[in-house]
Amino acid sequence: MLEEDYDIYADLEQKLGEVYEDAPYEFQRFFKFEVMDAVEEYDQGVPWHYSTEEISNLIGTAEAYLPVGDQFNEVNKLYSRFYTVAKRYLEVVDDDRHGSGTFNELAKSFWQLFCYRLRMVEHDPEYEDDLEGWESDYMMKKESFEAEIKQFREFVAQELEGNSDGPTDFQSPQESGWGKVVEGLQQDN
Repeated sequence: MLEEDYDIYADLEQKLGEVYEDAPYEFQRFFKFEVMDAVEEYDQGVPWHYSTEEISNLIGTAEAYLPVGDQFNEVNKLYSRFYTVAKRYLEVVDDDRHGSGTFNELAKSFWQLFCYRLRMVEHDPEYEDDLEGWESDYMMKKESFEAEIKQFREFVAQELEGNSDGPTDFQSPQESGWGKVVEGLQQDN
């Protein structure tokens, strides 16, 4: 009985869900348990548990849950870029799911970036001395994520669309549906 009570790996998914119940933002729960699960299943080749349209809709819906405020403006704009390239990828990807591993890694990369930013915004005052290092971690991750987005856009344009000149018809983040909403809210604050 004692061994069962202290088995940290028992019901890991349930325990993780319980931890996220107290998460400060709905975006965390939605992106982690809806978007990330769908993208990972897609990458693993789970037989069309989610259609590409459903995954695109989940990613778009997650944008509505992003925290609003000056502290999140930058990460929200990066999410709009992620959504734009993800939507385009899901529109043009073939049945072989060419590039799904890179797409999955891009989603994980955004999640890490968001978590780095969140750590800077929502932390116990006891960790105030760590803030400078966290800022450095965030900036490095941001630069890395921006490069990943660019590479993935080029992959979509060149490999999936056959456009050797690179991406041409992507919407800017401000042109995406939720990008307009987020931008409007940011201007109001």
